[in-house]
Amino acid sequence: GAIALADVLKENATLTTLGLGGNEIGNEGAIALANALKKNTTLTELELENNQIGGEGAQVKSNILDITHRNRVFHRHKDDIEVDGFSSYFAMNEETGMLYIKESVWEAATTTDGLVLGLVHNVIREHLDACKEDDLQSTKDELKTLLNTSRNSDGSPLLHLAAARTSAKALALAQYLVKEIGVDLDHAVTDKEGRTARDIAMAGNSETRNWAKSVGTKLGRYRIEEEGRYSSGSCTVDFATDVTKSKSDPARNVAIKIMHNREKFDRELKQRLGDFLPYTRSGFDLYTKDDSGAMIENGKGSNRFDVDHVVPLLRYHIIEDFEG
Repeated sequence: GAIALADVLKENATLTTLGLGGNEIGNEGAIALANALKKNTTLTELELENNQIGGEGAQVKSNILDITHRNRVFHRHKDDIEVDGFSSYFAMNEETGMLYIKESVWEAATTTDGLVLGLVHNVIREHLDACKEDDLQSTKDELKTLLNTSRNSDGSPLLHLAAARTSAKALALAQYLVKEIGVDLDHAVTDKEGRTARDIAMAGNSETRNWAKSVGTKLGRYRIEEEGRYSSGSCTVDFATDVTKSKSDPARNVAIKIMHNREKFDRELKQRLGDFLPYTRSGFDLYTKDDSGAMIENGKGSNRFDVDHVVPLLRYHIIEDFEG
């Protein structure tokens, strides 16, 4: 019964209230309902009392109630937006003339999976779309400053909260804030625990991690620092942060040497790795961490030179460019 009903709920877009009390819904039925409701945005009231739901199903029941709560918030916000538009989420301080974020934004950002953030995304996009061309950049700059400096009561900026959620709507908002408005994914904008939005996204699901690795990086992992570049006729060296590594990892801060001459590149690899070269590949970590966090070779003799005298090669990448 519950499993068949779950199949119907996956497609239903009108039902708002459902009473299932005393229907002998077990663990399996509760799990089926929870999976069916993940993308449902209409059901706001669900009665599940007096059912034989065991320990595993009890957590699922809690998840279901979270979803119906999310849907109630979603529809309340949607109704407010139809009346107030942009001012349902942002307002102007009459004394200072400065824009500020209303509490409704923080509610949207912390409601379960972040689905309600899709409404915040729509409101910001429509507000910018309605701007006159002469005012567009200044409006973006104002929003950028606001979103970089404002935090909720727990000390988290909006981008951090969006990056921590699991819904596609939350990810879409995070992508929009970074790409279109220029909200800071790195550097000085951190939460109370000192994490950047990229740090948080890197701990998320696969879609969020892939996005965080791709933004402003080379090879999907190296964020180039603004200062410290060295160039010569044969190579370019940049200081960078390996965003795939944790802040405690000694291999997080790296120098990237880019060589465009394949013959010289192969010669240097042979000099550095010697007989170990055939046992490596592009992207292979030549070093790893031991239990104490110290760097150790991932293969005896992978670097021929003493690390006290020559900067160790952590890995190499072979990437074909337009010149081959």
